[in-house]
Amino acid sequence: MTRMVNCLALLVCLASMSRAQTKDSIVRTRHCYQLSYQTPQHGATSASFPHHVTIFPGRDSGEVVPESTFVDSVGFGRRSSLLAYWKPVSDSLELVFSNGFSSAVLRLPRTLQDSLSGGGVYFSDFYTGEPPRMRIHAVRVACSQ
Repeated sequence: MTRMVNCLALLVCLASMSRAQTKDSIVRTRHCYQLSYQTPQHGATSASFPHHVTIFPGRDSGEVVPESTFVDSVGFGRRSSLLAYWKPVSDSLELVFSNGFSSAVLRLPRTLQDSLSGGGVYFSDFYTGEPPRMRIHAVRVACSQ
C-alpha cells in the first residue's frame, strides 16, 4: 500500500512540474505561420527565406521547421544539414535557419499573435558589405498534422 501511495505522489508531482513548465514556457503550443516579404534591401530576395514555418513549444528555446521546399532549395538546404531553432531576444523570438555556410535569421514579436510583423536578414560566407534583409509579415495558419 505504501508503494502505491508513493507512486501516486510521484505522479502528482511530475504532473504539476509538467504544468509549471508549460505555464512558464515562452512558446506553449505549436504555431504555424505563412510568411510574406516586402521592402528588400541590399539585394535580398524572398527565395533566401522560408515561406511557411512551424514553431514548436519550448521553455526558453525550441525547434522551428520551415517548409520542405525551403530546405531542399539549391541555394540553401542541399549544401549540408539544416539547423533550425528559435530563441528569445529581448521582446522578440529569433528564428534561425542555418546550414553552416549561410543563415536566414527572422525576428518576430514574442507574442505570437495571429498577425505579426518583423524583419529577416540573410547571412552568407560570400557576401561582403551589408547583408540582404527584408521586412516580414506573418499570418497564423492551421498546422498540418
